[in-house]
Amino acid sequence: DGLTIIGLGEGNEIPIISFAGVAGADFNIGSRSVTIENIRFHLNGVDALTGPIDVNAPGFTLRKCKLITADSGAQAVVAIVTDDTANDFKLEDCYFYGSEDAGTTSAVRIVGGQRGVIQRNHIEGNFKVTAGGIETTTTAPGALLIRDNVIVNRTALATRAINLVPDTNASIVNNRLHVRSNTSPISVRETGTTVMAGHILIAGNYYNNVTGVAAGILL
Repeated sequence: DGLTIIGLGEGNEIPIISFAGVAGADFNIGSRSVTIENIRFHLNGVDALTGPIDVNAPGFTLRKCKLITADSGAQAVVAIVTDDTANDFKLEDCYFYGSEDAGTTSAVRIVGGQRGVIQRNHIEGNFKVTAGGIETTTTAPGALLIRDNVIVNRTALATRAINLVPDTNASIVNNRLHVRSNTSPISVRETGTTVMAGHILIAGNYYNNVTGVAAGILL
């Protein structure tokens, strides 16, 4: 417990963790209060990685890391997956980037857990039309904070930047969002509207839904 891994160097000299073998290959976080900082994760060594950064313990922090989610040869299904034991998960100051090749559902998938914080990240890729950069799935998380992120879903006709299951408790504030379609880039159901369940605070978010230069619209 309490392990901290900090990569030394800057720019192209930052250490790289890559994946090989099968689609289920992962970096399994099974100990409490692990922190990883200043590492590059190349998630395009194996096609369709299902959960390469797999968080199964509380107190995990990923900070100042760069994650490549897709290229023309391989696309991760998702970059980070947390389960319902991943309380106090923190993702901050990271950069996610994927090519325009289809295959990535989302960058971050939250499955349960309490008090998660996702802040000051750049998340860009061709994500699933109705999933976006951040999604929750089968279990609604508690006290999830999503703030000060840039989230870009470049997929044609994309309608979502953030997609949360019903009964999620979350505060979504001061984000900058881009989708290719729709005027509701934040949703609590994959095919529904923006009618919110649970305790949801949405404030200070701007979005646009065009490919050209345009001012953001307050959400």
